[in-house]
Amino acid sequence: MNRHKELSLRQPESTSLSTTSSFNKTNTTTFFSNLEKLYKKHNFAPNMIWNLDETGCMTVTKPPKVIAVRGTKQVGQIASAERGTLTTVLFFISASGGNNSPCVYIPTKNMLKGAPIGTKGMANPSGWMTEEIFVESLKHFLNHVQPTVDKKSFNYYGQSCNACESASC
Repeated sequence: MNRHKELSLRQPESTSLSTTSSFNKTNTTTFFSNLEKLYKKHNFAPNMIWNLDETGCMTVTKPPKVIAVRGTKQVGQIASAERGTLTTVLFFISASGGNNSPCVYIPTKNMLKGAPIGTKGMANPSGWMTEEIFVESLKHFLNHVQPTVDKKSFNYYGQSCNACESASC
């Protein structure tokens, strides 16, 4: 480190392998192409365009520091979800900057204390989201957004949804 002043000791951000392999030019171009087609067809208002972002939070220690070139903005490290206890959180953010109360999936029946008002808590022994829990999350989302046939909503998965088609959302 004394001989290489361009290097510094940094704390890497945990980045899953699936995220690093899925975030590429082809997938990004396809997403924005689909978004543009749907926007032209339905003319969604920004407050009705939503991104759903699921993230896992582990109850383990932080990854070790690593050596990186000084000034590097982001340093990543592949992380394993096999250590500690997993809690999954699903966030809803609109293109206008609005948000919906999150959904939290915890491994025990004990619900969260001190969570934001309106947070939907669901128990699953693994802490992972299941198909049934995801449907419950979409119901939570629909109760908040209240789309209708005339006021359609667009979700992250590229599907138009309204009150009549909520199950396919």
